[in-house]
Amino acid sequence: NDSPAEDTQVYLIPSAGGPATCLTLALDRRAEQICWDPLSGSVYFTAGDAGSTLLYRVSTESKEMETVFNRQVFRYSKSIGCIYI
Repeated sequence: NDSPAEDTQVYLIPSAGGPATCLTLALDRRAEQICWDPLSGSVYFTAGDAGSTLLYRVSTESKEMETVFNRQVFRYSKSIGCIYI
């Protein structure tokens, strides 16, 4: 999870077409378990950091990224395709 050579980025692609925007370019980690929240206009995802898995949120409007949880207190549900606490 912590290999910069294998980073996976999150991109925003306009539904009407146009260029893709990388929302996680500043993050040197592999984005995983990605979930869109239409109510907040944010994308949530997990990323490994020094042996832990952190939960991040990035705004599709401002492109600001923040750590939501810095400890493992969440789970990813494949059945609903999203992160829950």
